[in-house]
Amino acid sequence: MSTAIRELIASLKVKHEDEVALLNSLAKGQAELDGPKLSRLVAEADLENWSAQSTLARNKLLDAFALELALGFSENALDFDFCNRVVNELLGALNLQEEEPALFWSVFLAFDAGEFYHDKDRSIHPVDRYTRPQIAEIVRGHTTDLAEHAAS
Repeated sequence: MSTAIRELIASLKVKHEDEVALLNSLAKGQAELDGPKLSRLVAEADLENWSAQSTLARNKLLDAFALELALGFSENALDFDFCNRVVNELLGALNLQEEEPALFWSVFLAFDAGEFYHDKDRSIHPVDRYTRPQIAEIVRGHTTDLAEHAAS
């Protein structure tokens, strides 16, 4: 399963990087109001399809996705902007009647914490102060999942 999720993440990463490169190539101000916007990387239909293809319940799929994002971020293979965008979009695709999967929710909150400064101290970026330590703790807490990750 990890291989399939890593492949999904890789395809989402390419789409994300292409969109960001396009926006960065535009003249300053051109993209602000009338220019192209970032499209959704993940919709509810995508989540349904991935769940059906994997035969995993959506909550299990979201937890597996979150672990792969956490691992990629902790290994510096995936950057904060991409991971944060994906977990935000996954949350948006989650049916609000569903119970949030625990691991997914922890990873979401770790990336959410890196979005802003929490106080007046600007000496450490919030990603370094909050997200990195939380993700490191999440990864440490899933050592059995990591053994499976290394084997796949």
